Amino acid sequence: MLNKCDLILSRGQIEVLGEISSSGFIFAFDNIRDHAGILKILTDANPNVYQFLMHHPHMNLCTVYDYWKEGDQLFVFEEYINGQTLDERFREGGVSESEAVSYLCQICDGVNVLHSADPPIIHKDLKMENVMVDQNGTVKIIDFNISRVYRLGAVRDTHRIGTVGYASPEHFGFGQTNGRSDQYAIGQMMGEMGLTYGRFARIRAKATQIDPKYRYEDILSLKRDLMKERFSFFPIPGFRTHTLWKELVSLLAYAFLIFFWMTIEIKNVNSAIEMQAYRISMLLMSLTEVGLFTKWAPIYERIPFLQHPNRLIRILAYAVTAVMVVAVWILILVVAVYILMET
Repeated sequence: MLNKCDLILSRGQIEVLGEISSSGFIFAFDNIRDHAGILKILTDANPNVYQFLMHHPHMNLCTVYDYWKEGDQLFVFEEYINGQTLDERFREGGVSESEAVSYLCQICDGVNVLHSADPPIIHKDLKMENVMVDQNGTVKIIDFNISRVYRLGAVRDTHRIGTVGYASPEHFGFGQTNGRSDQYAIGQMMGEMGLTYGRFARIRAKATQIDPKYRYEDILSLKRDLMKERFSFFPIPGFRTHTLWKELVSLLAYAFLIFFWMTIEIKNVNSAIEMQAYRISMLLMSLTEVGLFTKWAPIYERIPFLQHPNRLIRILAYAVTAVMVVAVWILILVVAVYILMET
């Protein structure tokens, strides 16, 4: 076991309270932050991953309080999660379909934070045992010991590690693991959760394609497919995640757009009806652009080039589509004004 005196001398504020697992994880207390946590001693982990986690906390990722390196050992002090693994939760039974979908969507949110790093971080070992559910039902992704930073231009990973059954073909030398490799693991988790019927069968089949290019473009595209039925009441951008603060911000933004366009004064307008035609057309044009740039499914998923793997093509597709949206609404406005003037 780690020498307690050596640890306190090297870090200053961490006090070892006792070893809690055969794998060497240690229950410890941070005297400065005044909270308990788990201390891990790792030998092959990537410190850049833990640096990102420490500076980018997220409710669906295990919080990293501190990390430091001594020789070939990496010390990681992270939160203690009071809960169950997904594996334990499902073995107990009684998990509804909506709960399972909620867990998967939370996993997608956590993974999306990792993939949004620059360069992206790939978890590489997503599985039921590496996802915790705390007492509030909040998902926490854990165990980033083999997570890696994506290397642009690399042909394959340096170390071929992952859990058989969850690991994508890229883990075993068939290319470099990337964000779509984590999708593969989520698809396998769907199978363990029993989500293998109806629309879930199609989602799982796409997420677990052998060739990564046939999987979802990104993790949020997978989440959108999982959430489609839950979008039926509030499909508009801002209400898709059912997150209160996002809904409130969106409500204020939509209220501002409506107020702005419905009260703006436009010169050289001949009548009140014509003024309203201008205002309504501009409002609808703005809302369409919002839907486009927030990847609202009814718009985004019907324009293939917006999902192209080449970033330059995606940017050009967005630019062309944005211009076309403006042009279409201007045309509608011109026709509406012409009809009003004739009547």
